[in-house]
Amino acid sequence: NTAIKSSSDGGEYVVTYSIENPVEGATIELKCSADWVHFTQPAANEIGVVIDANTSPEPRTTTVSVDYATNTNVAEFSIEQEGYVAPAPFTIEIEEILATSCITNIKASDPNMWYVMYMVDDVQYFYDYAISTAEELFDDDKATFMKNAEFDGMNLGDYMETYQSIFKGDKRVQWSNMRPGLKSVLYVYGIEFNEDRTDYTMLTDVYYEIIEPKTADIVD
Repeated sequence: NTAIKSSSDGGEYVVTYSIENPVEGATIELKCSADWVHFTQPAANEIGVVIDANTSPEPRTTTVSVDYATNTNVAEFSIEQEGYVAPAPFTIEIEEILATSCITNIKASDPNMWYVMYMVDDVQYFYDYAISTAEELFDDDKATFMKNAEFDGMNLGDYMETYQSIFKGDKRVQWSNMRPGLKSVLYVYGIEFNEDRTDYTMLTDVYYEIIEPKTADIVD
């Protein structure tokens, strides 16, 4: 008995076998009820197993039974495949932190999704405006964008794009005017506009990193 353990991507695997007291002219026969498993014979005494990708979040298992000559189920092996885990919509990389600046790189898994990216230069902002949830942060951001767009007489989507409040794809930024010893927060979240770009909804969770430039060492 053996077991094949596959990632959700699937792939090709090989199971080797040997036969005691072989019967002339007889071949093995493989039985499996799963339609996501296929077989090949890459070489003598080898079983090629091709596993399709699993697009479901649920893991799946099946058993392959082996018949030989007039004997049924002389051997079997199991196949276990992991469920699909969607990649995180954003990965935040902190490339460098200096006393008053830092370099960040946002990796977006969906290159076509708009997202808000913002650096709050002092976490005290969240306390001052009683922002303690992702929804409150989203509402606070949108209220500010809408107010500014109306003041400038611009469409909301055009305003956010013109003043670089929203982005698509990967984005590398060097932030300046940071203060040593003070915690800043870089956050991103995906959004989707309505048809005329006068409003939008949140598509993803808020992803963030706390960045705190170090203060200089104190010396005599």
